[in-house]
Amino acid sequence: MKIILATESYWPNLDGGAVFERNLVHGLGELGHEVRVVAPSPDGKPGVQHDGRSEVHRTRSIGLPERFGTHGVRNSVFPGRIVRELIDGFRPDLIHGHNHFFICLAAQKAARKRSIPYVATYHNMPENAVDNLGPLKYLIPNLVGRIWKWDMKFLNQSSYVTSPTKTAIEYLEAHGLSAPHRPISNGISIEKHTPGPKPKALMKKYGLPDKPIVLYLGRLDGEKQMDVWLDAAAKVRQEIDAHFLIGGRGAKLQALKRQAAALGIAPHVTFAGVVPDEDMGQFYRLGDVFAISSPAELQSLVTLEAMASGLPVVAVDAMALPELCKSGRNGYLFLTGSADGMAESVTRILQNPAMARQMGAESRKIIEQNHDVREMPKHYETVYKEAVDAKRTTHNAQRT
Repeated sequence: MKIILATESYWPNLDGGAVFERNLVHGLGELGHEVRVVAPSPDGKPGVQHDGRSEVHRTRSIGLPERFGTHGVRNSVFPGRIVRELIDGFRPDLIHGHNHFFICLAAQKAARKRSIPYVATYHNMPENAVDNLGPLKYLIPNLVGRIWKWDMKFLNQSSYVTSPTKTAIEYLEAHGLSAPHRPISNGISIEKHTPGPKPKALMKKYGLPDKPIVLYLGRLDGEKQMDVWLDAAAKVRQEIDAHFLIGGRGAKLQALKRQAAALGIAPHVTFAGVVPDEDMGQFYRLGDVFAISSPAELQSLVTLEAMASGLPVVAVDAMALPELCKSGRNGYLFLTGSADGMAESVTRILQNPAMARQMGAESRKIIEQNHDVREMPKHYETVYKEAVDAKRTTHNAQRT
């Protein structure tokens, strides 16, 4: 099958969607499919690159202000011509879009005109995007509601819709999704992310002490509620001599550093910045427990990776995280915004190493059973065939 993947965020970006999309492209290639990607250029200039077996067609792009939580992300500029030329030259059996911005708008419009099936994957909640607008979000009344209305119009014009969890699909249904749909886990590499001892070289590289370590890795933007995370860290410190490791970057990074200083825990918090790919496989092993305070996750790739690495998880009891963190089995859930709840759960795990090891083993088991990235492209292959068959059936019915 010939497939075009359309997106506004692709490798070398490190957000969850970009990582998932690259995994999908490589997996489809291994299954024998021919894939072309259309995405914004990382340096602003259009051109064609190669990523494994696939070509990546880059559109002209501009950077977005960091304050909107768009660190490193670039948006396409007038991508319609490149999208149309790629479609007409490649003649795909199907187009798979991963957002509803400029590239995917052009791709879906072109697909409809050419009767090509269009599959849409939904990665982001409008509430997340609006949170990063700061005071600007108050300029447009009912902005979240307007975005949801637009999202549903776009998604319901698609041949098929996917999202990474059952929770995400139910959320879309509640907002009016009527196109054929199903959940498909983003999946992660259970070979790259494995349990093991703390890597001494990375301990030295990041200057970490020989203490229990509470870990978070991901974007540091408003919707992640990392202020709650740091408040909880201060409370944990009252009970246990623990250290706190935060990987990633985002609009709130400097504010979080100031908060750590104000709480008096700055010497016990390491901000690791962007974790290079060569460190990623072992980075999670630095932690004794993974904690996430974000209440707005449609899946959470970093939580999947932490679980694959054999860590117990402390997660907020919101959106899709309860699908990953089974409270009492592989970790504990706490109420949204509750620093006390997070601190209590983290402390309970760190004070009981035997229980922590058992929970970590359960985390790994959950990943192996349900989230192996090698299975993900096969699920999409099934969706693609259904979408192509449905389009063919509709086309034949219209002809007769």
